[in-house]
Parts: sequence; structure tokens; C-alpha cells
Amino acid sequence: MPQSEGNHSGCNTTSHPNQTDRLIECCLDNVTVDEHRELAASDTDVEMQYCLQQCGICYATPFLVVDGDVIQGVSHRALIDSLQEDSAHE
Repeated sequence: MPQSEGNHSGCNTTSHPNQTDRLIECCLDNVTVDEHRELAASDTDVEMQYCLQQCGICYATPFLVVDGDVIQGVSHRALIDSLQEDSAHE
């Protein structure tokens, strides 16, 4: 995926009731338009930012930052599903 150049100071935050009480962050350069819509419509609170300073991972694979920890997966949907399953077992 192409990486953005320059300094992005703004962010677009999408808020929904957070069932997990976790801070989940997503880099907008790491999602497709369809994934962005799906994440925004999900019942999980995902903060969308222009850059999370994880450029190597961002270029290579879908990822989220959860409470400061980077998690990677085959898709953002799979990552969100995994987080929701983990919350159900807590």
C-alpha cells in the first residue's frame, strides 16, 4: 500500500459504544475505503488516524494498535472479530 508523505497532524475519530473498553487505533493508510466504512460501522470504538508511526508494518499487513500494542492479521475484520471474541471470554 502506498505510504503518505509529510506530517499529518489531524485525525478522524469514529466513536461508537466501546464494548471492550480498549483503545483501538487504525492507520488510515492501512485500510481500503471498504474496510474504513466497515470499521466505522462496527460496534467497536476505533480511532482512525492518518499515521501511527508503524510504517514498515503498515506497508506489509493489516494491523491495529490496541492499548499501545500492535496486533497483525489477515484483515481488519479478522482483527476486530478476534478482539470481540477475546472480550466475550473475559
